[in-house]
Amino acid sequence: MESALIFFSLFGLKIPHWADAPINLRALLYIPSIKPSIFDMAKDVDSGISLYSKKVLILNKAPNILPKWLRFIRGIVDSEDIPLNLSRELLQDHALIHRINRLLTTRALRFLSMEANKDKAKFALFYNDFNLYLKEGIVLENEQSIREEIAKLLLYETSSLPKGQFTTLEEYGTRMDAGSRIIYYLSAPNRQLAESSPYLEALRQKKPGIEVIFLYEAHDELVLMQLGEFAKKKLVSVENALAEDSPESTQLPNSDSETKSNNIDDKENVFLTTQEAKDLAQWCEKVLGKRVKKVVVSNK
Repeated sequence: MESALIFFSLFGLKIPHWADAPINLRALLYIPSIKPSIFDMAKDVDSGISLYSKKVLILNKAPNILPKWLRFIRGIVDSEDIPLNLSRELLQDHALIHRINRLLTTRALRFLSMEANKDKAKFALFYNDFNLYLKEGIVLENEQSIREEIAKLLLYETSSLPKGQFTTLEEYGTRMDAGSRIIYYLSAPNRQLAESSPYLEALRQKKPGIEVIFLYEAHDELVLMQLGEFAKKKLVSVENALAEDSPESTQLPNSDSETKSNNIDDKENVFLTTQEAKDLAQWCEKVLGKRVKKVVVSNK
């Protein structure tokens, strides 16, 4: 136990204990510095939270204390309000457990937000390893307020920033023109293809100087579609924004960049491999659960 304490105290992110009314609650939570493997993301990992009542262990690896997407967090939770005879079955539906879940989720997000503001370099290391869990949370959560708290932690490149420099949705919002109510995003396999996109050029002709978020991962568009809006600003893909306009304004430009784009050798086009498409479909089915029957990737 001593080595474990030293490990997360020195190298991991530690969330200190607290007590909150009207729930008598104390918790010590931490995020291991070990990078999760692709297998950890894909499988249903047991909870890493031990539940106590009046310092008596109720259940090791207690489910539902934290939401599924926060399964990377480890620690202990102690509440005198939890009955000592609480069974595993009752634990799933107990109203107090739900309240503890919401409270810990809120505090965990607040802690991560503080870490992101305090030490951007350290948070970037965390984000690089754990961002898929956060994005999964946006897809799984039913409360928009929680989704937006998670979304504050997301990092993206944009058309207005140099390659390798990331921004948050909040920072993007501060650079928007007064009165603007749309956050634009564009999906592309990499920055080169995003910057040469005819859709981006068409939007720039309509809205000179507009900043567009670049999404390089196949699942990122699903995440922002599920989020829907952020800080009362609608999240809209560039393609959809152009499609919703009049025919005259949605015509793609007959420009040099379009000609270059059309002349790109097919071998340089980037597509998902068969295995990548299969992995993406499996991830979507796992995250969406009963919301879908089957996810099929099409090349249309």
